[in-house]
Amino acid sequence: MSSLLLKAKYVVSHTLLIISLFMPCSPGYVVAGEAQNSDSKQIVLAFLNYYKSLKKRFNDPGSNHPVILLLNEESYFLNGLTFSGRSVIVMHEFDLIDQQIATFAHLSELVIHGNNAKMRYEIPAGARFGFMKFKRQGSDWVITGNHKFRSSSGSRVFYGKLYEYVECRDFSEMAYRWGYYQSIAGTPNTGACQGDEFPDVESYRSFVQMEERERIRRENKMKGMRAVKKKMPR
Repeated sequence: MSSLLLKAKYVVSHTLLIISLFMPCSPGYVVAGEAQNSDSKQIVLAFLNYYKSLKKRFNDPGSNHPVILLLNEESYFLNGLTFSGRSVIVMHEFDLIDQQIATFAHLSELVIHGNNAKMRYEIPAGARFGFMKFKRQGSDWVITGNHKFRSSSGSRVFYGKLYEYVECRDFSEMAYRWGYYQSIAGTPNTGACQGDEFPDVESYRSFVQMEERERIRRENKMKGMRAVKKKMPR
């Protein structure tokens, strides 16, 4: 097999792995009791201090906007949380899609175990995905590690899954995000939709097809290995 073909197969498999790890999914929070509620707030604040770009918006990049967090489960432990003088807005998926928000952090997992914690997060607006680790130091929580990835294709797939079957609405942040990438080529960003369906949806559907082809390839490979094993002398 040629080195070029081997490289191509590695790139496809690696891309599928990275995107699959950070697709939108139900959070797996392990948070209980008032003490852990307080710990969770401190951990989230440490995360937000690291990613201050969450205060920007595609339709108003110069202002200090309240941070938006996407959570699909209970979010009571973040009640009253403020960052940079603004209340943190916690949204469920339905509300975020309804408002066609583009800039947010999806906190898909937060696990606290004694003096250590870990968080899984997705920030599609910045094509950032990762696992962040924390450690308690006195009364504070500090970041001890951030295993992060940058993936523009993962960002498009994330948005595509989130906004599949959703019609673009003029002057929404998602419409301005669409126009932002058009403006790089010299087209003014007016906030008007360039079509009914966000282009990310096609990226998501292509990913699903690629994932299905990869699944079939793995199944056929396993069938071939089993067939060879049966023919081997016992």
